[in-house]
Amino acid sequence: MTALALSNPTIVRVVRLLTITLGLAGAGALFGGIAGGAGLAIVLCFEPQLWRSAFEFCALAASVGALLGTIGAPVVAWVMLRRVPFGRLFTLLTLGTTLSAVLGWFVFSRIDVIWGPTLSGFVGFMATAIALSYRYDAPRLAPRTGH
Repeated sequence: MTALALSNPTIVRVVRLLTITLGLAGAGALFGGIAGGAGLAIVLCFEPQLWRSAFEFCALAASVGALLGTIGAPVVAWVMLRRVPFGRLFTLLTLGTTLSAVLGWFVFSRIDVIWGPTLSGFVGFMATAIALSYRYDAPRLAPRTGH
């Protein structure tokens, strides 16, 4: 792009928003992969009979988590969590997703070993996002007192 094209405020704004969105998608992929892989690794620690035969599935769980994080992180960050600091946002979303996916494994794995933890992780992701959105909602203005 030329300097003339970058001097247009609309183009600069679009490029900036696109850059931020791609960064959110990359961070979502990273932390989604961590949540998926760590969630299955934690489950395997509690299921010793599965440890040797299913450890290679951690890569699959991490890949699914990365894919879902790539999509979910930018959407949730732009729509619900604009005021949340990035460190807190990704830390708490990763922990909420991981813990609920582990819980989903123990509760729903008898029904479906793939969809139970995945859907539970999504519910934990959204519950954490909703809690963060209430915590970091727009600051309330104090009522005006008379002068």
